[in-house]
Amino acid sequence: AAATLVAYAAVVGGGASVMRATGMALVGISMQWLDQRGAVVNVLALTAAALVVADPLIIFDIGFWLTTAATAGLVVGLPSPSAGESRVHAWTRTLVLTSVWAEAALLPIVAAVFQQVTLAGVALSAVAIPAMGVVQVAALVAVVADAVAPALLPACGLVLAAATAVVTESARLVDVVPWLSWRVPPPSWAAIAVYVAAVALWLVSRRASADTAPMARLRRASAVAAPVAAAWIACSPLTLVAWPPGDLRVQLFDVGQGDATLVHFPNGRRMLVDAGGATGDGRDLGQRVIGPTLRVRGLRRLDYLVVTHADRDHIGGAATLVREFRPAEVWMGVPVADDAATADLRAAADAVGAAWRESRRGER
Repeated sequence: AAATLVAYAAVVGGGASVMRATGMALVGISMQWLDQRGAVVNVLALTAAALVVADPLIIFDIGFWLTTAATAGLVVGLPSPSAGESRVHAWTRTLVLTSVWAEAALLPIVAAVFQQVTLAGVALSAVAIPAMGVVQVAALVAVVADAVAPALLPACGLVLAAATAVVTESARLVDVVPWLSWRVPPPSWAAIAVYVAAVALWLVSRRASADTAPMARLRRASAVAAPVAAAWIACSPLTLVAWPPGDLRVQLFDVGQGDATLVHFPNGRRMLVDAGGATGDGRDLGQRVIGPTLRVRGLRRLDYLVVTHADRDHIGGAATLVREFRPAEVWMGVPVADDAATADLRAAADAVGAAWRESRRGER
């Protein structure tokens, strides 16, 4: 089995999640072969440590963070069997609890790296995880059927296509219910440390062997601190207040062929002049460069968005930024009739209730 797993990993490719999964399986197989029994979280810890020793630079791999944290959440959230519980109820309870814990483990990473928080993960995991199991089994059956019974391939294809559609289309939940996901400024390391420490202390203090008065107090305190820290990460309350800098600050964004400048006035108002454009591969620089930088600076809103003219390297990212940062006013310098980008910007401004101004020479 171990040799087969190594061969499978070699075929699939050596991504962080594949190495983590294969490593945990090999450690687990080795422990059983040696007649040893240990907690799954220890298997994960040993595997992660071995991967870091083998490749120290993996600690900078976001995929390694995600797969390790998500697996830790799944392991910690795996509930103990309940006497008299039906198999369907046990399966449902396990799926929900492990999904909740996986999302809790991923919260600080997703907020810090992707500047996003979502409540849809629990529901999506509950749908996508079983569907992904069907995808894997159907794909393996198709490989075998191709060699021994090709007539079964159409049926395998139908099952595979249906299960794959469930995995991919379930992600559209955030399009249907957009309030389940929102952008946040990256949290401070202090907030992340408090959150992780509170969750870890709660896990330690809830163990039956630690049922003493000090542990009970620690359990109650950590049970309060963990959700408070999670809410702090998810809401970033300090960024909801515009702090006047007291002086004029100007920041220029590197958007390649194009322009984008943030002006932070002494009274706290913020003006973005131009918003870059779209790259050759279609990436929106407003979404990929300017937006993340504004969030890193703790900005939630803009007061003014100024577009000097409708060339793509100046207006390209404007509509995206208007939808997220909801400026009070949008100024257009040189409007162009029947221009798709200008029409998109005007529609975005109307959608968020921003005043539309067409500035002219001589205005003050």
